[in-house]
Amino acid sequence: MNIGFLGLGIMGQGMARNLSLKGHDVTAWNRTKKTDLNEKLPKVRLVSTIREAVTDREAVMISVTGPDAQKNIYYGDEGVFAHATPGTLILDLTTTDPALVHELAEEAKKRHLEYIDCPVFGSKDETWNGKLDIVWGGTDQAGKRAEAVFQSIAKSVHHMGDTGTGAAMKLIGNNIVAAEFIALAEGLALARRSGVKLEAVPGVLKEVDYGSGLLVGNATSSIKNDYTPFFYLKHMLKDARLINDFARETNVPIFSGGTANQVFQSALNHGFGEENVSAVIKYVESQSK
Repeated sequence: MNIGFLGLGIMGQGMARNLSLKGHDVTAWNRTKKTDLNEKLPKVRLVSTIREAVTDREAVMISVTGPDAQKNIYYGDEGVFAHATPGTLILDLTTTDPALVHELAEEAKKRHLEYIDCPVFGSKDETWNGKLDIVWGGTDQAGKRAEAVFQSIAKSVHHMGDTGTGAAMKLIGNNIVAAEFIALAEGLALARRSGVKLEAVPGVLKEVDYGSGLLVGNATSSIKNDYTPFFYLKHMLKDARLINDFARETNVPIFSGGTANQVFQSALNHGFGEENVSAVIKYVESQSK
């Protein structure tokens, strides 16, 4: 498939790479220039404008940080809506507000574009190895058009329902993830204070019924004091805010979501925003001294 790809951050780079390796013709744009992209993405054609990336493409994929970045990319004289060719399939991978998804989908329809919201679960390793998990919302027809693309970047694909349900499921999932990170942070702080052998903790998390790959991996890296950013803590705070807004819109009380927003905001205020999301562990431990 002939694809225009917008957004070459940690996640976008891996997806664009795998699409090109699977035989898709990928033309990509990023908001800022990165000197190492030619080396990382040798089969991807890099361009300097959105217009060049989206004109005459069968599909356009968008992977940016959130609602503000989306609006900047879609609207305006140089935006996606101004230059995407009618009939183009729009695949929006952004973690975002479901209400904005509906707005974008309506505008896409007016311009004879087919829109899918299809955010992903996973981080740097999963995106680089083509092992993401996709949750998407849209029509069955659009999903069939997207099958070859999804298969190139993901190990599982889940149709959640109509437009907006992919975005909703991503926020639901990230609400659970945020709670897990905070629980892990508290657990490791308690373990350290009570004399538990820290290097033995991941082994327990690997076996017990409440364990998960997320808990094991992040406990292990934290014990090694490794907070290399695979998913920035500042982005988890952004997601926590989106989750709380979504909960208010749907009139659902989410108690853990409010706590997550406060904890990640405080961690950001203490200088951990540019580190991996697991740095919330380091923050909680710093408050227990």
